[in-house]
Amino acid sequence: MASLKAKIVEAFVFSSLSRALVKVAAFGSFLIITRHLSLAEYGNVQICFTLLGPAGVFTFLNLEKLITADVAAFRGQNKEEDARCLLWQYGKLGAVLFVVLCVIAFLGRAIITSVWDIPLDKYFFPLLLLVFGQMEMNFVSIVFTSYEKFRFLAMLNTGESFLRFGAVVSLLISGFSVSTVLWAYAFAKLGVTIAATPTVARFMRPFQSSQQSRVQLSPLRTILKQHGKWEVVNGYVDVVTSNLWPWLLHFFVGPAAVGIYAFADKIIGFISSSLPIENSLFPIIGRSIYEKRDRSIILIRKIKKYALFIYVGVVALIFVGAKFFIHIFVPQYISSIPFIYLLCLGFFIDVFALGQASVLYALKQQNLLFQMRIIIIIFRIIVQVVLTYFFGIWGLTISFLVMNIFTVSIREYLLHVKVGLPLWQSRGFFHFDEYDRIALRYILSRGGKIAERFFPSFFH
Repeated sequence: MASLKAKIVEAFVFSSLSRALVKVAAFGSFLIITRHLSLAEYGNVQICFTLLGPAGVFTFLNLEKLITADVAAFRGQNKEEDARCLLWQYGKLGAVLFVVLCVIAFLGRAIITSVWDIPLDKYFFPLLLLVFGQMEMNFVSIVFTSYEKFRFLAMLNTGESFLRFGAVVSLLISGFSVSTVLWAYAFAKLGVTIAATPTVARFMRPFQSSQQSRVQLSPLRTILKQHGKWEVVNGYVDVVTSNLWPWLLHFFVGPAAVGIYAFADKIIGFISSSLPIENSLFPIIGRSIYEKRDRSIILIRKIKKYALFIYVGVVALIFVGAKFFIHIFVPQYISSIPFIYLLCLGFFIDVFALGQASVLYALKQQNLLFQMRIIIIIFRIIVQVVLTYFFGIWGLTISFLVMNIFTVSIREYLLHVKVGLPLWQSRGFFHFDEYDRIALRYILSRGGKIAERFFPSFFH
């Protein structure tokens, strides 16, 4: 359990430090963009970003989490060649599907423009380059996460954010528009993946020089035939509904409404992504669930408890500081404040969600996830359409909270009834036991060593 704790602490520390830097640069970019684009223009930028989801699912088949979990599982079973082979096959498949996507997008770009009155044909080439950059960055992230190289992953995300900030600052000279913002994002993603290529090659080189005949079957083909096919279908269906909200707001209310809600969602997203608890858990649980299942479950339960205290403090800071900040820096978005407050409730729902996806993926329960997703998708479409139609932005905001509660409840049911591994235990949640004392001593010990490393003169 000590090694698991060390990995989780390492992942959380590197990810948190990285994301603090990332969010400074990303938030700077966000403020500059929102100050220089109108509400309608910013709404159109968000409409363009929603197309990244379907494009990503088409190229990588929504298998990123599954590939990460299976590579980590291969490594946990000492099957290094299978792990590297799986990564190579996945990368080649994504490259082929991207070429197919380019052809389809070129032939069909005018259809969306004519139906939705959004000039997507003007943004075609920067969007295509942005999709390619995102695809490359996703693959590099999979490699770093699967091998638990959290320091390299932190450098990747930090570098992309600062490159993007530099590109956005340059627009102060060349001028802001929807197209130039898309070009800036594409440049950042391509630049950082090119810089990371030599490091990724070091992880992949051992497979290139190994005896490939030792890998008896194609790992990717095996995954697709077994549990992966459910994830592919799930991804294609889910990506449509998860990116439905900007189109609904644009249709029922207008592009300015998209900008207002997107601003509130971005504020909460910046804060939420600065606390990478679930991302840190995912590859570690994928490996440890086979080795120490009971201890892994206990560990997840304890992390839920500590996350609640963190989120209480975060929500309090948002309620105190959000209105003050927006009044000073972006007063045109003052109408987003109520939606920021309402979305804050999602942090407490996240406490119950922690670890659910990690365990289900690690145990290859894609069939159950797919069945669950069908129910969620139908419910999501009904709730979003009805509430957005009748209540506009308020209805959309409430629909996301309702869907989060519904999703967490179904996942916990699957874990408890179908898998036999309930992650929620109310008695342990409000009780300080021996595991809590061990964890507290360990955190204080590790924190002291890190502080001594950065401030040696204070300790000597």
